[in-house]
Amino acid sequence: MKLLSQSLVSLIALRMTCLVAAESIRSVQKKPDYDGAFRAYFNTIDNFKTMGDQDVASAVDSVFPAEENFVASVFPAEENFGTKRKLVIEAVASEIGIVGISVPVLDFELKNMETPIAIRLTSYFAAIWWNCVAVYSDRFDDALTRIRPVIVATNRSMFHSQNRAQCIAQATASYSSLSLPAATSNLTSTLGQFIAVDASIGDEILTCNTTTCLGDLAESSGYNPAVMGKIVAKLAYDISLDDGWNQLGLEQCTANCHPYADTTNFIDREIRPDSWHPILEDDGRGYYSFQQHVTPHIGQKASFRYLPESAREDIVAPVPAYAEDRRREAIKVYRKMREHRLDYTKKVEIEQFDDKLVVVGALINSFVVKTVSNGYEDTELKAPGTILSLERFVHFIQALTAADYDAVVIAWKEKVRYDMIRPTTVIKSWGDEEIETWTPEGDKVIAARDFEAYVRVMPHSEYVSGSACIFQAQAELIDGYLGTMGMNANIYPIVFPVVGDGQVQLTYQNVKRMAAAGSRSRINGGMHFPESVTAATTLCTDISAATVSGSSQLLSPGVNITINYSTYY
Repeated sequence: MKLLSQSLVSLIALRMTCLVAAESIRSVQKKPDYDGAFRAYFNTIDNFKTMGDQDVASAVDSVFPAEENFVASVFPAEENFGTKRKLVIEAVASEIGIVGISVPVLDFELKNMETPIAIRLTSYFAAIWWNCVAVYSDRFDDALTRIRPVIVATNRSMFHSQNRAQCIAQATASYSSLSLPAATSNLTSTLGQFIAVDASIGDEILTCNTTTCLGDLAESSGYNPAVMGKIVAKLAYDISLDDGWNQLGLEQCTANCHPYADTTNFIDREIRPDSWHPILEDDGRGYYSFQQHVTPHIGQKASFRYLPESAREDIVAPVPAYAEDRRREAIKVYRKMREHRLDYTKKVEIEQFDDKLVVVGALINSFVVKTVSNGYEDTELKAPGTILSLERFVHFIQALTAADYDAVVIAWKEKVRYDMIRPTTVIKSWGDEEIETWTPEGDKVIAARDFEAYVRVMPHSEYVSGSACIFQAQAELIDGYLGTMGMNANIYPIVFPVVGDGQVQLTYQNVKRMAAAGSRSRINGGMHFPESVTAATTLCTDISAATVSGSSQLLSPGVNITINYSTYY
């Protein structure tokens, strides 16, 4: 039986509280409740959400040796874990909660999108969060243009975390209304418990298509954070419509256009016997359809976040040494899936790592714990009285999601260039030949035509593994990013939620180990041949260096930005 998705659990937990505050808050002016938002976020962090206090402490302790235990290094052993929770909350800027409570709501809708599109949208949300920091500063650069924002507040007394958090809340709701409308109602309900947000961006700003026009609106509002949030969302949306993804489907279309439609005529390519073949899918209600390759155009046309354009030609995967008929590789796939090899923990890994946004959430939560446990002294994005500021939090998230984004573009370029068949298609082509492998009912001898991978096989070609590329980029991003903060990524504990009847919890000492496990899960689940995973790891080695460098350049080197809490707007 398949395991319950973490994303669904997260949303249910939030919705139970969100429904209490279902009233409209479009024009209500109220003082934001940042402490309440952060406590709501803290209660959804995977390390604490799914278990009791003592169970959490035990699980965390088991991740690595006692002398390296981050809990022990921060809190005296005699203190109870409830006190530890309180101290963690006090060490983190409460404005972080505005982002934190938004993530699971966005995830619930993004997980219904195909992987590259979900990752792209996630990177845009993260970019606008940082851009709300940049517009209330005199030095920080825009995460999408990598230059100063075209619209900025001019009064330095407004350069503080509360205004940035209000801007973030409104920008999130406004960008959602434009690019992820299915999430907007739940998002505004969730945020509305703690801060006033508008459910839409408004025609006045949406139709304002010049810098002068937007500048006038910002100035006339007194650079109000709600207005600035809408402007940040509008500017990001405009960029997204010209980033090569064909978000609205308007390219090469005159009417009834399909979002993210291919613009390279991939369907008309020359098809070889070992080319990617569409797999038959059904919805469980009698409707059947054959896949089409998702976004085959992005490898050629999508803009990068931080990689230089030369990467499109310079970063390439080696020609795989596959057998022409893939028989020897396919035999290894279905044999590896037998129950004595595909144990319960491996099944949990396959499902958890299949949802890339679950992984991103776990890495973000770990960043919170890492900075607090190290007692990090921030010299660039400092908040008085706290260890982790809102500004540092969103700067990290934009870097992490930008690395994911660039990894996807690189991987998709190679997927389309090699255009290779999936294991499922190869095995099914053997027809009535009998094989013994995993099925939902356990190991069975079945006709090869009835073989299925453990989870859905995504609608894109096999070589290289996009997942393995993403995991490699994440590992290197965190290693490099923490390096800029003077911290060691070798101890970066990642604790996934407890899931399934077996109460299995995935824990990893650092991102490198997590990345290795995530990459293996693509083989264990039958979605990839092993060489696709190793090639992807090699392909995406070193690509995050550009993200670490570029993200650092969004800041002004050596400038100590202290957040002013003395003024409330």
